[in-house]
Amino acid sequence: MDENGVRKDSEVSFSQFIIICVVILLLCLLAILFAMYRNEAGKKKSAIEQANSYSELAEQNDTFTKKSTERRTVPTTLATTTTTTEATTTTISVNTVQTKIESAGELVTSKYHYKDVFEHKIFKDVLGIPTSEERIYVYSGVILVGYDLTKMKVSVDNTKKKIIIQLPKPNVISHDIDLESFQEYDIKSNMFINVSTDDVMEVLEKQKHNKSMELLRNKEYIKDVEQNAKLVIKNILIGAQLLEEYELEYVEE
Repeated sequence: MDENGVRKDSEVSFSQFIIICVVILLLCLLAILFAMYRNEAGKKKSAIEQANSYSELAEQNDTFTKKSTERRTVPTTLATTTTTTEATTTTISVNTVQTKIESAGELVTSKYHYKDVFEHKIFKDVLGIPTSEERIYVYSGVILVGYDLTKMKVSVDNTKKKIIIQLPKPNVISHDIDLESFQEYDIKSNMFINVSTDDVMEVLEKQKHNKSMELLRNKEYIKDVEQNAKLVIKNILIGAQLLEEYELEYVEE
């Protein structure tokens, strides 16, 4: 082989060596690029997984918070819906009953109208000689009969649910004579006897007293007065809602 042939072989070998080196460099570069790609992909995957992990933790935490809130709410709901009711016992005091009834003051249960004719005889000595005069008075009047409720006796039995009342005796609350109805007639006049207006009024006052006592002694009339009073008192207590659970009872003096 000549010198030219050797030189050509050398050049070929050197060219091949360069090509091999370039290929190797390309392969290394590809390897480096591949490694960098895998590294980036791994970082992205890790970031995605971490993000998903945080999302799952947030969801779990939110679920736990909701459950915790529900658990805390349950006792409150039970506390508001589950209430214990205790039986209340109604009691009434004597003062309550008295106040309600006595607010009516004097209880008028009867209004009695009457017309009366009264013969009045007047005797007088004139110069030692007895003389007289006779007159007739005609008039009408009105008597109101009822009770002084401040004298009423009250007791309450809360065990037997009873309101017990003892009424006082009825009395005349007022007695008025209609003076416009008053008429006077002389049956036997006497010029020596002078009857003044005061004398007439004194006679009428006595008649009023007698008429009142006569009326209070009338048992049938007083019975009606008492029944009316009991009905009025019952209505007062019903209006005050004191007889919803209690029974009203009357006792005699």
